[in-house]
Amino acid sequence: VSLITRVEVTALHDEVQEHLEHDLQLLQSNIALHAAHADHHAATEFLETFAKQPGIERVIWQSAAGWRFEAGGSPPTHRAPAWVEHWLALPESVASTPVLFRGADHGTVTVRLNSAVAAATIWSLMVKGMTLVLLGLATTWLVLHLIVWRALQPLHRLAEGAARFGEGDFEARIRRSGTPEVVAVITAFNSMADRLQALFASLRASQAHSHM
Repeated sequence: VSLITRVEVTALHDEVQEHLEHDLQLLQSNIALHAAHADHHAATEFLETFAKQPGIERVIWQSAAGWRFEAGGSPPTHRAPAWVEHWLALPESVASTPVLFRGADHGTVTVRLNSAVAAATIWSLMVKGMTLVLLGLATTWLVLHLIVWRALQPLHRLAEGAARFGEGDFEARIRRSGTPEVVAVITAFNSMADRLQALFASLRASQAHSHM
């Protein structure tokens, strides 16, 4: 599970970084456009709206003029257990890019992602994986149980038939079924029962004849 999880962590981290770079480009182009027209209100509104997306922890715009605007993201709705977050130890996902418009510098925008969201995604994958493993083990156990049960049924019938024969039921015979080895044993038992029944019948006939 550890190996699979680490592979998933690496893949997820790469995917997150790719999305982060895309988001930065989107932020940079929008903020640069608003800043170029001195519409700081529209720029900050866009930052606040952007920060509300799932997985965003904080968005920061440091303007070239020296003032700073920050927008915090919403807390994650689902989190992995604390020990999972500690064990995964996900790297911090932070990226920055300059805000440029036609060569003019309008500062820097920084995006920090919430690692708890990525941890929750990994935890969900782990739970689903373990569920599939448990279902597979349960199915395997059930199939093996049925195979063993079917294999033992002829042996149970053989034991019951032998007990009936030993109690004097000389008509007792066993239906042949099961593996070739079991069928061979049942056949031998039935043949023995036929011979013993014939022998007992002959003895009874001899005794009856001697009493006449």
